[in-house]
Amino acid sequence: MIACVLQTGFAQAKKTPPKFVAKVVKVIDGDTIDAIYQDSTYRIRLCGIDAPENGQDFYEEAKEQLYKLICKQNVTIEYNGEDIHGRTLGVIYRTSDTLNINREMVREGLAWNYVAYSTDKELPKLEKEAREKQIGLWSLFHYFEPWEFRKNQRSSSEQ
Repeated sequence: MIACVLQTGFAQAKKTPPKFVAKVVKVIDGDTIDAIYQDSTYRIRLCGIDAPENGQDFYEEAKEQLYKLICKQNVTIEYNGEDIHGRTLGVIYRTSDTLNINREMVREGLAWNYVAYSTDKELPKLEKEAREKQIGLWSLFHYFEPWEFRKNQRSSSEQ
């Protein structure tokens, strides 16, 4: 388990400002973190990207890289609403150097541009470059998009 600090209780993002600085306390997977803002823990889903799910190739690598990039650090989060699971959607920037973490995960071949939910015009370009360089998950002969993996998991559990 990759955790910086164990925190319990998640904040409701009802009055979340459009941009705020929070401290990352836990990396859940390659596209989800927990961060503390004003003494509340928020579950943040990196907006516009989709990283491999547990059980998929490059799941651990994506989670580890996100940990290395931002765990125990302050990040600036651009709030983009909430997803159907109540997680805060955000574009995350490392406060120390303003690195766009969402883009970095795609650039490193550890996440897809989540076309169905992405408005960032740089993400398709970064994904294309990673594919051409065959880095990260693009080094695989065959890969399975996380959204398809989740759909298949749901279908299997319903049988």
